[in-house]
Amino acid sequence: MQSAEFELKKFLSAQKLKYTAERGEVFREIVRSEGRFDADELLQKLQKDHKRVSRATVYRALDLFVKLGVLRRVCMRDNTSLFESILDWKPNGYLVCMRCGQTQEFEVAGTLDGHLRKVASERGFRPQNHSIELFGYCNECQRASDDRYIL
Repeated sequence: MQSAEFELKKFLSAQKLKYTAERGEVFREIVRSEGRFDADELLQKLQKDHKRVSRATVYRALDLFVKLGVLRRVCMRDNTSLFESILDWKPNGYLVCMRCGQTQEFEVAGTLDGHLRKVASERGFRPQNHSIELFGYCNECQRASDDRYIL
């Protein structure tokens, strides 16, 4: 984590931005996080660890880290934003329940990842990252539903 934090400091300095203690706290928590998270979850983790970081600072830091390429913002169907670190990014996808909003992550590997790279290469496109989201209904919502249109 120290090398990632050092790189962040260098990058902020090159952009003539300050590395503050609060940004450092937010960054370290992002590095420790796994999978997707929203701003409020991040704030709760920081507060649980007795870190003195305001909600506004968390939101500003998240926006900054997206612009710097440290984080990826994922806009959900309900207009909320989730974030995921791309420091140790691996190709992944998500199963998103359209009823309860549950999200399950899965690794995109092998044939599918190779196909995506091939399609991009054939079109002269240089991808930086990707996300695959499959929308449907989780097992629990399927069982709980009386709606005959949910299969």
